[in-house]
Amino acid sequence: MVLQTNVVAGMVEPDAFRGTQPLKKASAITITRGDIMNRDTGTAPDSYRTCPTSGTGPFAFAMETVTAAQAKTNIQAITYPTEVYVTADGAIEPGAFVMTATATAGQVIAWTGNTATNRICGIYRGHPGEADGGVATTAAADGDVIKIRFIPDTSPVTGA
Repeated sequence: MVLQTNVVAGMVEPDAFRGTQPLKKASAITITRGDIMNRDTGTAPDSYRTCPTSGTGPFAFAMETVTAAQAKTNIQAITYPTEVYVTADGAIEPGAFVMTATATAGQVIAWTGNTATNRICGIYRGHPGEADGGVATTAAADGDVIKIRFIPDTSPVTGA
C-alpha cells in the first residue's frame, strides 16, 4: 500500500470524495483552501466565511482559496462527512474530537470537553500516512497538517 505523506491543508482522501458544491460568499471575505467555514448570518443573504474563533456549526470545508478582491460570489466546499486535511492549532491526541480553534480562525484544536458541543467539527485521524497500513497514529502539534473525519453537522455526535 502506498502511503500519502506529501499533503497540504485543503486536500481530501480520494476514496471518500463525492464532489463539492458552491456556497455563497460575501464580497469582502477571504477564505483559504483547507479552512473550516461556517455560515455568517450577518450578511444578506447568509454567506460562508472562515470559521471565527467563536464560530459554531453547521460547518463546511473550503476546497479553494478566494480573496476579498475577487468578484466571486461562491466558493466550492464540502458539506458532507469525509476525511480532509486541516491545520492543527495545538496539541491533539489520536482519536480525539476536534473543534474550531479558539486562537486561529479556520483551524482546529482538541475538543475541550465543555458544553460547546456545537463547535465539534471532526475526529482526529492522524498525520499524513498514519493509520494507513500499520503506521501508528501520533499526537498532533500546533501547525501540523492533520487528517480529520470531517463532521459538518455536530448533531450526530452530540445527539442535539
